[in-house]
Amino acid sequence: MKKLNKLTLNALLAALAVAVSAAEGLLPSMAFMPPGAKLGLSNIVTMYTAKTLSVYNALAIVILKSLFVLVTRGATAFFMSLSGGFVSTVIAAILLNRKNGKIGYIGIGVTAAIAHNTAQLLIAAVITNDGVFYYLPFLIAASVATGSATGVILYLLITVTEKRRSG
Repeated sequence: MKKLNKLTLNALLAALAVAVSAAEGLLPSMAFMPPGAKLGLSNIVTMYTAKTLSVYNALAIVILKSLFVLVTRGATAFFMSLSGGFVSTVIAAILLNRKNGKIGYIGIGVTAAIAHNTAQLLIAAVITNDGVFYYLPFLIAASVATGSATGVILYLLITVTEKRRSG
């Protein structure tokens, strides 16, 4: 991929991640989700970027998305976004780019969601106290649901774009 095309694609993906994050922030809490938990739809963009461009491009998107969160929701939300996004993106990139990986896209989505929520919980523990870890089982259950959904969407997105490139 030419350098300018890669830069343009990365900019579009960053804008998409910020827009999806902003839109997701407007959604009401879902009945089956723990308080404060989100679907993580913008993480599909960072996982897609980690698979199709590079982990560095994906992490740049995480940083830009987190800066948007800083401006719109404050410092605590920024650190939560940055920590969750960074850890989940690195783990997703490792799993997505393994040559002999036996874990599918749903497994990758779930693992990334668990990593995201765990990293955010660590930040919450630093800010408050370690009592927040009692929330972890609920977040893991939510991660299975949301990670499965993001994994399926990521699979479909990658399958469609790979077919378009080759066809």
